[in-house]
Amino acid sequence: MGTLKVTATFAFGLRWLAPLLAEFQQSHPMLNVRLDTADGLINIVEDGYDLAIRFGDLADSSLIARQLAPNRRVICAAPAYLDRSGRPSSIEDLVNYDIVSFGDPPNTHWIFEDGRSVNVRSRLGSNNGELAHRWALQGRGLILKSIWDVDDDVASGKLEIVLPDQRLPAAPIHAVFPHNRLAAAKVRLCVDFLAARLKRAAPKAV
Repeated sequence: MGTLKVTATFAFGLRWLAPLLAEFQQSHPMLNVRLDTADGLINIVEDGYDLAIRFGDLADSSLIARQLAPNRRVICAAPAYLDRSGRPSSIEDLVNYDIVSFGDPPNTHWIFEDGRSVNVRSRLGSNNGELAHRWALQGRGLILKSIWDVDDDVASGKLEIVLPDQRLPAAPIHAVFPHNRLAAAKVRLCVDFLAARLKRAAPKAV
């Protein structure tokens, strides 16, 4: 079956895809699986990937996207930070809080489902979402993350969701692949496997 080359963000790759792809490979011993992680957007065709796992809407119509699982984004922070700084009571309050940002460029313009938006202040930022997550755990500010990345920390009390009634636009998890990979059995099998496993594992808060 050759090699299946997959790309995803570091956090989602670490928490979810690494164990799932190891299980998938074990079920298909003639297949080699390679998982690369990068938080920036890459060109999967030019870089030779069979499959990318991405969040949100697909911008490139030359690719095929299949939704694997629902996903919501949440704003959260360590309880110690909120105890020091207070808990925001409105979207407008967010300008008064430290934000841990990530991405290149960093996402400091937060848009909500009802159309309202806010430009937040970030003094700590990184191109790596997992590094930013660790700063948030250390009490350095609010962070906007996928519920898939923070659900365990919220459940354990390490992070607390703020403004839970102010919903951010959904960003479903998609499998994305070029048209010429559509007929590849390894891609079809992997996408079906991930869809089934992620559906079962979806956080309750999604």
